[in-house]
Amino acid sequence: CFQRSSTLVREVLIYGSTNPSEVETRIKTFEESQQDAIEIQNTIGASLKDPDLLPTYNSIVSDMEQVRTIRSNAIAAMRANDFAQAAQLLNETSDISEKVTNDIQELFDDMRAKGNHMMDVSNILMIVGISVCAGVTALGVALSLVLGLRIGNGISRSVIEVQKAVLKLSEGDLSVRVQQGANRKDEIGVLS
Repeated sequence: CFQRSSTLVREVLIYGSTNPSEVETRIKTFEESQQDAIEIQNTIGASLKDPDLLPTYNSIVSDMEQVRTIRSNAIAAMRANDFAQAAQLLNETSDISEKVTNDIQELFDDMRAKGNHMMDVSNILMIVGISVCAGVTALGVALSLVLGLRIGNGISRSVIEVQKAVLKLSEGDLSVRVQQGANRKDEIGVLS
């Protein structure tokens, strides 16, 4: 929008007619593009959250204000049919316009770089989160296996001893006593 408005005013000066209605039509188009540039400027300003980018943005805003002021004076000169004065004023904006264009590109490059950095950080955090979850899961599985084996061995030893005692009882040995699991308060203890 910023560069388009310069082009429109230059067209009036270089190629355009000095017919007042044609000049006014082009000036209105120019003013509309100026309004678009202001809206874009405000949108960019509202989306900036990083304080490191604000100095560049503020410089852009200041330069754009300076250019808008000079262009407004050029439009006033055009409406007064002083096209030489308008051309001189517009030439003053060339260097500033170039700087604004470069600053905008630099701002977008910085925003893109910071966005990429934030994506890198979020990816690292995601990988760390997944690693922690996997570690906790593996620890839980290992703990479950150890506890399962310990409980299973405790039950199976008691059952095996009760089975051996029952076999000896079936052979007629009435002196058999089950020591393993006799102190338990569950079904294995009752069988013992």
